[in-house]
Amino acid sequence: MSKKSKSLIYLEYTGFRIAKCLLQAMPLRSAVGAGRFLGLLASKVVRRRYRDAVTHLKNAFRDEIDDEKARRIATRVFKNTGATAAEMFLAQRYINDDTFDDFIRFDATEEAQRIFDSGKSFVIISAHFGNWEVAASVLTRILPQNVVSIYRRLDNPLIERDLLEVRARNGVEFVAKEDGWLGILKGIEENKPCGIMIDQAAGTRGLAAEFFGIPCATVASPAVLSLRYSIPIVFALAIRLPGTMQHRGVFFKVPGIERTGDDDEDIKTITQNINDIFEKFVRKMPEQWFWVHRRWKRQGGE
Repeated sequence: MSKKSKSLIYLEYTGFRIAKCLLQAMPLRSAVGAGRFLGLLASKVVRRRYRDAVTHLKNAFRDEIDDEKARRIATRVFKNTGATAAEMFLAQRYINDDTFDDFIRFDATEEAQRIFDSGKSFVIISAHFGNWEVAASVLTRILPQNVVSIYRRLDNPLIERDLLEVRARNGVEFVAKEDGWLGILKGIEENKPCGIMIDQAAGTRGLAAEFFGIPCATVASPAVLSLRYSIPIVFALAIRLPGTMQHRGVFFKVPGIERTGDDDEDIKTITQNINDIFEKFVRKMPEQWFWVHRRWKRQGGE
């Protein structure tokens, strides 16, 4: 990634702050609508990313959708992303302990709830689906301890600083990707949940697993941590519902496997299971996933 000039960093940051202040000053419904409009505008301006989304949709669904439907879904993806960005700032103003139930429906299985109540460490996995910021917000309101999560650094340190401050208020301790393992292992020692996003290309260090029947480099760390430390994996998604800033927080335990004695094979099995589970959600609600990601750009190792 090329380093940005200071002038460009400050210019981007100024625009970011102006947009944030305007959104927070607007009525809720208008602000979310403005976010959707900005997302729609982005689909017209950042055409390469829009074309990426359309291509990924067509490759994944193959004969199940035609070009027109792929374009319609891609447009809704951008609008959803704009709404998600707006809601991240609006949540600070509108969502608190008294209003939480007005905006978010909490839906956890009994198994997941027992894990939450245990006060012990577990792996929490999520994806850029629905409103992924809300998923973290829900967890931190119901867990007795903070969540440690890995993040990828942004190319604008000023915007990154502001976003981390917002997320820190929700009880999330973010660790940069390059220091991720140290932060995660420390979190496990302190009995904290460890958050990992599982839907981005993992590069050459990823594990080869299928998603929509296509091999892709997949993050294997949830399976590795689960097996090495005998801790469960919980899937967390915040599904967007009809209405203004309405979501359903879904939490369930990823089914365990019978150990074979071959750790490498067990890691592959768990990782593939995770992809299969997430694929079912994406097939049902394709407009809620961030198809802009180049999920299949490089296969992982065997």
